[in-house]
Amino acid sequence: MKKRIALRPSRETAAKSWWVLRGVIAGLAMVSLIYGAWLGGNALIDMPALSVKRIIVTGSRDVTRRRIVMASGIREGAPLLRVDLGDVLERVKKLPRVESAVVVRQLPDTMEINIEERRPAAVVMGRGYPVVDMEGIVLSMSGRYPGALPLITGLSGDWSPGERLADAVGALKVLKGLEASGLFGADAISEIRVKNERTVLVALVKTGTTLIMSPDGSRDELDRLARLMASKHFDAGAAGYDLRFDGRIIKVPGRVGRVNGKSADSGLRGVRHGQG
Repeated sequence: MKKRIALRPSRETAAKSWWVLRGVIAGLAMVSLIYGAWLGGNALIDMPALSVKRIIVTGSRDVTRRRIVMASGIREGAPLLRVDLGDVLERVKKLPRVESAVVVRQLPDTMEINIEERRPAAVVMGRGYPVVDMEGIVLSMSGRYPGALPLITGLSGDWSPGERLADAVGALKVLKGLEASGLFGADAISEIRVKNERTVLVALVKTGTTLIMSPDGSRDELDRLARLMASKHFDAGAAGYDLRFDGRIIKVPGRVGRVNGKSADSGLRGVRHGQG
């Protein structure tokens, strides 16, 4: 008769099994803790005490608070900690008049939106009268010339708020340069005419004098104009001055645009007024 021998696990095997079991138990405990923390965190985030109760808007002048709040997509009563600040920022910056914005979350219940608006710089005459800023961004449309701002002419097209008028950029650079130089402010300029890709005509309000300039509003042209205005050669009653040529300024003897039967762009003849 054969003897039965009972096999018992060695102490080493039993110890290994125990550590494996402990590892499994610890892992399950960790998962439970993480899941519990997740549930608790979501419960905390969604607490009524941490919901949006106030939306503060600062920095707005022409854009209404209501329009900014609607554009932001923030809803009163929404969980404050679930508001996507980047998404709100992008939404608000899509408003044509908003140049930049900052969105801040303030615990326990407040969202703050601070904006910087684009400043109207000129009005473009075309199909309608779009008001643009210095970058050529259309801020609003008007059915008639609203006044108060310089008028940019010589362009045509259909435009809408938020669109950038690339063809107006040259005229706006000239306007910006004249304002920055301190020679003429926007209130001293009645019209900026885009004649072609090389020429911009600037009509002054008080004298009717026209400045013929390059569309980039170069510093050299502005420096020559400043020296001319400071000299005894400047004639406020002159028809115009051509500033486009290096080292000289040409006084236009007749009507700007047609001089002695020739176009102002075909080579003006006039009086040389000093070196650049």
